Amino acid sequence: MYAKIIKWFSYALMAAVLAITVICVVNGMSVKDAEGVESPTKWTSVFLYMAYAMAIIPILCIVVLGAILGAKNNPKGLLTLLLFGLVFVGVIFVAYLLAPGTPVAIARGTDATAFSFKMADTALYVTYIVLGGVIAALLAGGVYRLIKG
Repeated sequence: MYAKIIKWFSYALMAAVLAITVICVVNGMSVKDAEGVESPTKWTSVFLYMAYAMAIIPILCIVVLGAILGAKNNPKGLLTLLLFGLVFVGVIFVAYLLAPGTPVAIARGTDATAFSFKMADTALYVTYIVLGGVIAALLAGGVYRLIKG
């Protein structure tokens, strides 16, 4: 049953992406002014917001379905999922506090806001923190195997 729901939901998401992509491309993603400088149109923002939604919606669905199935099959595993979620939110919060959100020189002439710069920096910091955690886990696992023999 869940497989059918996920299948039809993915079809709906793909149709939405295709429709919005066609609308954005037909209406134009950028326009040149009299000096020949290209600047984005409102359709660029629409396309970016669609990309945000296509990243967030599946993650939320996975978390919600995982929590429902986890609570149904293994109630103790729900506590682990909740703890993992809290740690992940903590990592994102720390990355948000560390992110400077300063504009980059290459981004002049775009419709980027201070918030989008802050979110981009936060995403980079989360990537760095998670990568550091993965490397630390690999090294710790290797050292553990060496010691254990």
